[in-house]
Amino acid sequence: MSETIQAATSPPVPDLAAIEAQAREQGYAEAAEIVVLCSIAGRPALASDFISRHLSAADVRKELLALRAEADQEEIRSHVLPEASTTVKQKLDENPVVKACLALAGAKGAK
Repeated sequence: MSETIQAATSPPVPDLAAIEAQAREQGYAEAAEIVVLCSIAGRPALASDFISRHLSAADVRKELLALRAEADQEEIRSHVLPEASTTVKQKLDENPVVKACLALAGAKGAK
């Protein structure tokens, strides 16, 4: 009777082959996701580096976003005139849009 109780309380033996297969599939899925992320970001050559460094897909997203931020460091410029919010009557000959249109019209008229 004590053998029956002992057999009932022993933990089940894990299936190592199944665990290994599941881990392999998860690894392949993660690598495939990294390849897709790099392709979408226009940097497919980086995928092998990220995979060899054992980065997760979330870490790869962060690195790709950081690389994108570095590439897009152009400063934001405003073309709002200083008098835009005042009641001062604006002169059209000082307006940069009007100047650009006149320059474009002059260039076309010169042809």
